[in-house]
Amino acid sequence: MTRTDPPATPADPQTAHEHLSPRQCEIVRCIAEDYSTDEIAEKLGISHDTVATHRKQIMEKLKLHTIVALTRYAIQEGLTPLKTLDDLDNPSRE
Repeated sequence: MTRTDPPATPADPQTAHEHLSPRQCEIVRCIAEDYSTDEIAEKLGISHDTVATHRKQIMEKLKLHTIVALTRYAIQEGLTPLKTLDDLDNPSRE
């Protein structure tokens, strides 16, 4: 039996910015842009454990169960743009 995630939307129709703190939005953006936990920690100047805690809290708050669902949510909410295959072939990180 396989589990499928519900649509990547929060429990009520508020925007991402009303559900998440600015820091949490930043974490979601980084996750959606395929940064590792260590890369996010370094980029934001916080510990690996703090990033992991934020990710857990974000996913609980949004009732999402996978990184794919979280990425889909980030795109739908405009936290990160949808990347094309060309973008993936030529990554440019800050």
